[in-house]
Amino acid sequence: MELVNRDRRPDDQLPRWSPNRLRHTAATEIRQRFGLEAAQVTLGHSQADVTQIYAEKDLTLAAEVARKIG
Repeated sequence: MELVNRDRRPDDQLPRWSPNRLRHTAATEIRQRFGLEAAQVTLGHSQADVTQIYAEKDLTLAAEVARKIG
């Protein structure tokens, strides 16, 4: 993928984003650092299954738990 296209205006070269993308990114970081419940409370969800839509699972953490527990 070409990052710079000189035929386009500078603002066209920026990646597209939306408020939901920012919410998704923040939710994922909170979940990774503090857990699902912290992400749920921060996002204001009454049920954790809704939070899981926004906050991606941390597969690295799952691998670490598997190594430690066996």
